[in-house]
Amino acid sequence: ISKLPKCCPLDKALLDPSKGCITSDLEFEPPFTAEALKEVDLVIGLKCEYGKYRLEPEVASEDEFHLLTDGSLHVPFQEPPILSYLEYCLENTLVNNEPQVVPFLCFPPSTEPNHNWRKLSHIIFPIGSLTSVPFLLIVVLLYLGVSELRTTHGKVLASHSACLAFAYFSLSMVQIFGDRMAHGLCVAMAFFIQFSFMSCFFWLNLLCLHTWRQLNKGYSLRGDGVIKENMIFLLYSLYGWGLPIVIISVSVIMDLTPIIPSTYLKPNFGLDSCWFHSDHAALPYFYGPIAILLIINVILFILTTRIIYRTDPSTVDRITRMEQAVMSVIIQKRKRLFLQAIL
Repeated sequence: ISKLPKCCPLDKALLDPSKGCITSDLEFEPPFTAEALKEVDLVIGLKCEYGKYRLEPEVASEDEFHLLTDGSLHVPFQEPPILSYLEYCLENTLVNNEPQVVPFLCFPPSTEPNHNWRKLSHIIFPIGSLTSVPFLLIVVLLYLGVSELRTTHGKVLASHSACLAFAYFSLSMVQIFGDRMAHGLCVAMAFFIQFSFMSCFFWLNLLCLHTWRQLNKGYSLRGDGVIKENMIFLLYSLYGWGLPIVIISVSVIMDLTPIIPSTYLKPNFGLDSCWFHSDHAALPYFYGPIAILLIINVILFILTTRIIYRTDPSTVDRITRMEQAVMSVIIQKRKRLFLQAIL
């Protein structure tokens, strides 16, 4: 069975390439040069690092093409003249205001000086991200393993570190293996990366909120009691995990529900990469919520700074001495836990 590449999912087309894949009921009828095969294996999506363009034989004669029955594309005036199903894709688009199935090709690699740096960054960034993962997991282990650190603040910090570890790991996997991932796995990884990073920012927001809360109500080494602290962390968890789940659920519904009109902004995961189709598509599902959280964090930072500035210096000195005494105990616990982990 020949493999035939289709740019968009079965119920979508590139009627307006600037908008990406949109829902369409057009029949997908590839323009085979010879008699069409009865059975073909459709391969969905074409991952182009530098974007893709449409062949326009009606405008330029050098864009002449012939679709062969084995799934390859013959482009006699280009190099190489034969393209495999991994090097192009077919899709319905408007040619002179008439729907027509035409091939799309990937732009060649850039010859600019920054091209080598871009290739190098695709190697350095995943390695750097993966290097961070074990250290983030050590932070989680310490803050959950040392009783003195297992406070509400420690649990929030551990949750934030865990989210960051998952985000860095999944992002590294996509950067390393994304071009070889199946379409379904690519889309699933995109949702997981979105959820991990969204959770990171929500837990970071909780760190800022909890710090402001503690200073606003006055410093207390005894805390609010175990029951109250557990209830507070439960509410934090509903916020830190719940809201990202809501955002991801909306993304899944918008991306995978064919009955939703294409006029709505969809994530379009997995079309060009294992991420949003464009920054414009990522705005309501990723950049927008993060921007709101960062604004709230800045406000909480200003309020916290204001409280510290107004605090009596003698109180600050007393708190510092008490913290030093507590930290000396915590450091001993950390050393003991680290040795236990090694042994």
